[in-house]
Amino acid sequence: MENVKNLDKSRVVSIIQRLDFFRDFKPPESETILQFYANFILFQKGEDIIVEGDKDDNCFYLLLTGKLNVTKNGKENTLAQLTPGEMFGEVSYLTGKPRTTSVHAEDMAMVLKLDRAMLSEVGPTIREKIKDKILEKLVSRLDKMNNMLLKLQV
Repeated sequence: MENVKNLDKSRVVSIIQRLDFFRDFKPPESETILQFYANFILFQKGEDIIVEGDKDDNCFYLLLTGKLNVTKNGKENTLAQLTPGEMFGEVSYLTGKPRTTSVHAEDMAMVLKLDRAMLSEVGPTIREKIKDKILEKLVSRLDKMNNMLLKLQV
């Protein structure tokens, strides 16, 4: 894990503009996000980003580049593979409960760490847009799980 020290802003702007997560962000709002360069983190292949059971609940992440594996009870039990634009870690962030899964870099990955300090500094408009994205994601996951349960009952 390393912070992106020499952040190439044009490259990151290009990445952000491609992601659905930032679809509703105006250019000045994207610029505000870029000011938190210490929150842009690179992970090497195989590195842990989140470890199941950890009580680090003060942040969640947005995958900007690369692929990540979500696992439970060890790296051999893969539940999902995350691609750019997906967020993770938000359940522990919202509930304060220990991490329920682990997340590992499948290859080199860049993430944006969204922590309480950052969210308190970005201002209410950006904070609301981020909250809306969290809600969208949680509703989407709930809908997917409901559909899976319906299939099991048939």
